[in-house]
Amino acid sequence: MPPAISRLPVSDPKVAVATLLDRVRASELVAYSGYAETLGTFALPSTRGLSDLTSLFGGHTRLRVWRRTVTDWRVDSLSPVGEQGIYRDGSGIWLWDFAANRAVRTTQPAVRLPAAPDLLPAELGRRLLSEAHPAELQRLPARTIAGRTAEGVRLRPAERNATIDRVDVWVDPRTGLSMRVEVWGKAAPQPAVQASFLDLHVGRPAARLTRFAAPVGAQLSTEDPRDVSRLAEEFGFTDLPARLAGLPLRHDAPGLGSYGRGPTFLTAVPLSRRGRFRLLDRIQAAPGAHVDPADGSSSLAAGPLSLLVAAVAGESWLFTGTVTVVTLQRAAAQLNAART
Repeated sequence: MPPAISRLPVSDPKVAVATLLDRVRASELVAYSGYAETLGTFALPSTRGLSDLTSLFGGHTRLRVWRRTVTDWRVDSLSPVGEQGIYRDGSGIWLWDFAANRAVRTTQPAVRLPAAPDLLPAELGRRLLSEAHPAELQRLPARTIAGRTAEGVRLRPAERNATIDRVDVWVDPRTGLSMRVEVWGKAAPQPAVQASFLDLHVGRPAARLTRFAAPVGAQLSTEDPRDVSRLAEEFGFTDLPARLAGLPLRHDAPGLGSYGRGPTFLTAVPLSRRGRFRLLDRIQAAPGAHVDPADGSSSLAAGPLSLLVAAVAGESWLFTGTVTVVTLQRAAAQLNAART
């Protein structure tokens, strides 16, 4: 029913694109609650450290969200056997596993891998549109999503080597909340990632809904996550070029190997010896993988996402992003030249 209803004719108020974009950027401050579903078609290799990403970007995820403020929210990932919850408060995070009856108290690292809350339509849409240039945007017809008229915006990345063809976002014009997001690879028959609200209520939910209370008998523990920024400093990988393969170093993660803008990104990460062999085995076993006999590098294109394991100054690095494999190879060569 929701997909059918969303395609019924609706009135289109036509808020100016620039105004709509400003409201999307400011939507981080909007309080809301609701239910959303995401579907990813990325065929990522499943290996230790990437297993959560494999299921998140390569499967169907059901999410319930209660968001009061930037530092006061809760997101539950629902599955047939139970649920996993993330509770954010002013000083940290509770990770709750219903099936295991276990809760872990941790902190929010400055730089981390994507998690389920990042695929909520409101968060994903704001992230992808926040750095868009006006010339990259065009209007789409409005649609009814979760009972609201949402205005459509299409982003076509200007980067020549991007593997993302377009990002289609439908936005609530009053709040700036992204209601539905579709990320399309080039020449793809379906979106690589789609996320949509099926139910949405604007307004601050009750504080009790975002406050974690451990059930009787639950296993409680604490964890200090390994922040990517601390690891980079520890292993001396912070001295990176300002640009790599034509992409600028991201201003929100300087020196951490993150390059690009909006949906076009490139990330360079050093690998441990054990991590190199584990990841190489997974990549080389995937359909379409390529091993270069000249330098021993291994590459894989999984939809619009490309991966490359290559040597940089005698060490193994993982290069990944929404750019072509050739672009990753160029980035590896430039980084190798800069570090030798």
